[in-house]
Amino acid sequence: MLATPIETTSGSRNGPRPINLSKDTRQVFELLNVSFGPMQRLPRTGFMSNRYSLSYSPNLSARLGQLAHGFVPGFVWEEDGSIIGNATLLQSDIPNRYLVANVAVHPDYRRRGIAKGLMEEIINYVATIKGRRIMLQVDSSNESAVTLYNSLSFDDLGIMNRWDALPGRLRPLSSERFAGVAVRSLQRREWKEAYELDIRSIDPDLTWPAPPAPDQYKFDIWRRLGDFFNGRNIEGWVCQRRTPSSGKNFLAGMAVVTNDWGRPSWLRLRVHPEFQGQLEGALMAKSLDRLRRQRRATIRISHPAADQITNALLEEANFRLERSLTVMSLDLTANRQ
Repeated sequence: MLATPIETTSGSRNGPRPINLSKDTRQVFELLNVSFGPMQRLPRTGFMSNRYSLSYSPNLSARLGQLAHGFVPGFVWEEDGSIIGNATLLQSDIPNRYLVANVAVHPDYRRRGIAKGLMEEIINYVATIKGRRIMLQVDSSNESAVTLYNSLSFDDLGIMNRWDALPGRLRPLSSERFAGVAVRSLQRREWKEAYELDIRSIDPDLTWPAPPAPDQYKFDIWRRLGDFFNGRNIEGWVCQRRTPSSGKNFLAGMAVVTNDWGRPSWLRLRVHPEFQGQLEGALMAKSLDRLRRQRRATIRISHPAADQITNALLEEANFRLERSLTVMSLDLTANRQ
């Protein structure tokens, strides 16, 4: 569902204004190419591609159908008829939660307050429609951008590292090192436990573009049929531990590999906070053993930069650190109280 941003009050030809999809698409497309480099296709698993959020297509309007529903066009900055800045907004699946997909300024016009002006337009717009939260990702090395967002009251939630590897170049982790840790396949009936482990292991807000859904790991007959026809395969492994009080077993660690036809494989590693440092190696060794036998071009994992244990295992397995992204959030309800 398309939402039309509020009109700006400046009335000037130069400055920020709502994007006009009927006439701005070509210039915005060219601006994104100049600002970020040639576009990459958007992976199905998230909005952030190699350089920024929007996937390749001859014009911006054709790309809207590939994004999440609820696209809010956002704003552009115009100077004498030329678009030299753009900020795109996405409405997430969570009510009243919005994502800034990209902020682009032409290299010749940077350091003039344009990015800040575009962000202020977005913040005012979301506040006007009673939105509660705005979130974004920014390269952690882009200190000027992080400083800008902090100046607009965005809080740092954490840094997520994205690692890539090629199956043929993966180095196996010796299973003998983890012989005392039992690993078995994730069962379909354990989908609720898997979800609880996921949100307990990593702050859900760090999982871009949205926290895992409660049925993330529910693989009923309809889900499996849909995955089959879409060329998707999901496989998981878990480690169990016993609760001292009740004596019952629960999921303490999990590794899940998602394969989509024609797309990179994604690895997800989750370990309960009480058992971090004990289960990662065994789970990683099991999943890498499977991944090394596939022929897909790339294997990817997005994981918190603060988890030094997992990061060390990824380096040992010959993963390459591609990007470090700081996740930031602005709580608009704080100013309404």
